[in-house]
Amino acid sequence: MAQQLNWEKKDSLEDVKIILAKILRRWYWVVLVLIIALTCAYLYIRYQDEVFVVKASFISRKFDTRGASVVPTVGEADRFIERIEVNQQIPLLKSEKRIIETLNRLDFDVSYMVEGRLKTAELYKSNPYKVVTVDSSNYIPYNRKIYLKKINAQSYTLRTSDEKLNDYLRDKTFLFNVDQNINGWQFNIHYKNSNGLNPDYDYYFTIHNPRSLMNAYRSRLNISWAFKNSAILNASIDTKIPEKDYDFLNTYLDVVIDLGLEEKNEYLVKTIDFIDRYMEDINDTLLNYQSRIDDFRLSNRDIISGSTLVIDELNKLDEAKAQIAMENSYYDYLETYIRKNRKESIFAPNLIGLEVPPLQELVGQYMEEKWTDQLDRNENNQKNPLVIRSNEQSQRIENNIYESVENLRGLNLEKISEIDKQINFFIQSISDLQIEYREYTNMDRMKALYENLHNQLLARKTDAYISKASATSDYQLVTAPYYSSIPIYPNVNRIYIVGILLGLGIPIGLIFLFDFINPKIVSKEDLKKHSDIPIIGSVGHFKGKTNLVVDQKPKSQVAESFRVIRANLEYMDSEFEGAKMILITSSISGEGKTFCSTNLAYTYANMGRK
Repeated sequence: MAQQLNWEKKDSLEDVKIILAKILRRWYWVVLVLIIALTCAYLYIRYQDEVFVVKASFISRKFDTRGASVVPTVGEADRFIERIEVNQQIPLLKSEKRIIETLNRLDFDVSYMVEGRLKTAELYKSNPYKVVTVDSSNYIPYNRKIYLKKINAQSYTLRTSDEKLNDYLRDKTFLFNVDQNINGWQFNIHYKNSNGLNPDYDYYFTIHNPRSLMNAYRSRLNISWAFKNSAILNASIDTKIPEKDYDFLNTYLDVVIDLGLEEKNEYLVKTIDFIDRYMEDINDTLLNYQSRIDDFRLSNRDIISGSTLVIDELNKLDEAKAQIAMENSYYDYLETYIRKNRKESIFAPNLIGLEVPPLQELVGQYMEEKWTDQLDRNENNQKNPLVIRSNEQSQRIENNIYESVENLRGLNLEKISEIDKQINFFIQSISDLQIEYREYTNMDRMKALYENLHNQLLARKTDAYISKASATSDYQLVTAPYYSSIPIYPNVNRIYIVGILLGLGIPIGLIFLFDFINPKIVSKEDLKKHSDIPIIGSVGHFKGKTNLVVDQKPKSQVAESFRVIRANLEYMDSEFEGAKMILITSSISGEGKTFCSTNLAYTYANMGRK
């Protein structure tokens, strides 16, 4: 045939209809897989541990972008800010010192667990018993599951997967609230709730290694800046037990605030300690001079007179000499402190009234190096090149401090020598006075000098106490810890969406896969792909009891299909002349040759044809 005839109008939604028809033919597959997928999603959500996030925020003033001095003076506590870079804040806040102090304030050394049929959960604040381990025990079974089974309200048994420890526990019965000793492990289990142990469940506890527990919380604790280079930090921790880690984060923030104030005031404490030790010597000296003066006045009342001007000058010289002696005492204290306390993070205090810029600058560098070393050093990186370089830098600064102190001592010796010359000159000028008088004036002069020095130190000590009492921590709470009742995992909506997509996608995908690999011709599209012969019509299956559908069911879709074929054949007949023959055939029997020929003949008979 020259051209292919087109008897059917192309439907724009034909492809969609074909796809829907393929799916609807096997709708039960889709429904079954969808139900299975949603059931799996429900069970996954039901038995998966929920994860919550506990959050809080606080503000830090621990760093100073203007570069504040690291050697503060008494009375400047409110303006004292250690010079710490912004990026050093988070490692400092997550230091071992803060995490360990937090755990020491909490009762997290033992976890109490209950095993159900499908799920294991931790009991927090609802554990029916409490395990108390003596810290001095020779052996503690860290990180082992130790199962407890109650026999009655007074006794219990223990078992564990550790065979060595289980040998000591096997076939033994223990009493509640009684001290026990198993292979050096000293413990006591207190029974708190007589109805707390359900016989259908297994209960066990785990004693945590303090170091491992600290590392676990240190890695789980997340601290980040609310905004880049801002002063506000966010603290959060992901948890399966929000009540427990809420307590941890709340206690951690208390520790951060407390230690911040403690570290800030430590230099004031060192200053007060130095003043107290120095004042002890001054008080002893004052008592000694006062006693000698009182004795002298009683025995030499008539000769107490003399030149007030000379005595005043001698007082001034002695006062200058005492000031130099105090400086030397501080230099000795400073040098001794460095040699004996190299490992301490807070350096020796600065004393008001000593204006020695070169030494102050060196002490400032040394304190800054100590702060940096505190951040970098831990027991695992002693051989780290950065730590070694830091040690070398600290050693160089120490040597420079020793050299500066030695030079300052030399200068003070020269000053003392010059003052002694002046004192001798004034003493010689009153040589005409009686020996007793000179002795009295010397004692009175020294007493006045030490009284003045005592009053100065007392005033400085008072200032230090006032500064210490009025100081505030560099950390302040902005948002108290909290957590949402909606878990961040598992995401219920997302899991159900994935379940629906899989429940629909898997069966539909399999339907199209089986259809794609099916070698049989099942539709007009399959015929069009493999043949250029025009299709004049199609007849669907008829499940009725009669074969003469056109007569018995004239309004059915099958009857209409035969009428469409007859019309198309009539259109084809118009192009041919003479006798015509219609052949109906198939490859095997039972494919509907009789059914098609009978009904097609009947449609022609309805038109008056033979």
